[in-house]
Amino acid sequence: MKDIKLICFLFLFTIGIASAKPLLLVDPTGSFGGIGSTFSKNVVLANFDDLYAYQFRLNWNPQSLECTNVNINKIFGVNCLSIYNPDCSNPDPLGGVNNAQGYYDIAYTAKDPTLTGLNSNPGVLTLVTLTFRVKNTGWSSINISKDMLVDSKGGLIDHTVANGYWQTNVPTTIRRPLRGSGGTRWSIPLDLVNTFRDFFARIFKI
Repeated sequence: MKDIKLICFLFLFTIGIASAKPLLLVDPTGSFGGIGSTFSKNVVLANFDDLYAYQFRLNWNPQSLECTNVNINKIFGVNCLSIYNPDCSNPDPLGGVNNAQGYYDIAYTAKDPTLTGLNSNPGVLTLVTLTFRVKNTGWSSINISKDMLVDSKGGLIDHTVANGYWQTNVPTTIRRPLRGSGGTRWSIPLDLVNTFRDFFARIFKI
């Protein structure tokens, strides 16, 4: 019961944070898979107003993961500038990837000074999608750093960041007797309990 109350509290608290200001996040939060498997992570922006440029670094454990592909969402069409991908109409899929050290860098901006920045209106906007291959067993945070959002007037957009992770195995469930049930049992997803238990320490950077 205490675990359930903690989960509900943190979930509601998270929704409050996300609604307060723009949120730059890794989606989905958790991914699972063994050696040789692949999975994708989106870097998504939600609840924003007047986006004209952005930059960030996405980090991972290079001992366990390698990035095999990057798909940049051309949110400004071809009328844009991007480091490592100067030709936005035909970007290099691995430009900005450093698998030896485990990170991906991108800086992306509109180049039309008359363009009004993009708005969520409402909803979310996928900035990039990265595909990873699992090299070794273990666990890795997949976290955002060196992040910056800029509006069409050149001002910085204050925002919150929510990170993600990968781990080898899909979590199992734990089972506990239901009180007064005479032996009837019920299940709690262990990954849900653990994710919210170390919610701030391992997933969110505020």
